[in-house]
Amino acid sequence: MSQPVDSLPHMDKLEHFGAFVLFAFLAQGAFPKLPTWVKIGVLAAIGLGVELGQMAVPHRHFSVGDLLANCAGIGVFFAARGWRKQISGEK
Repeated sequence: MSQPVDSLPHMDKLEHFGAFVLFAFLAQGAFPKLPTWVKIGVLAAIGLGVELGQMAVPHRHFSVGDLLANCAGIGVFFAARGWRKQISGEK
């Protein structure tokens, strides 16, 4: 019998990763002229803020693993974007 998606081990980390890939995509689309390092910094700060904010909510906690998954999503998006630009000769 298959397991519900939420019961898979570490599924929440994959959800954090995917959400921050999406946030990075949206940030790139919304602010294409903003330097990449600024977008990365702002998104990482948002990820940290989300985790810190959970400390104020009952039954929630700060998770280094979630923060790392957030940052991995951001990093993978911008690394893939840079690689795509490099192989296409785009500036």
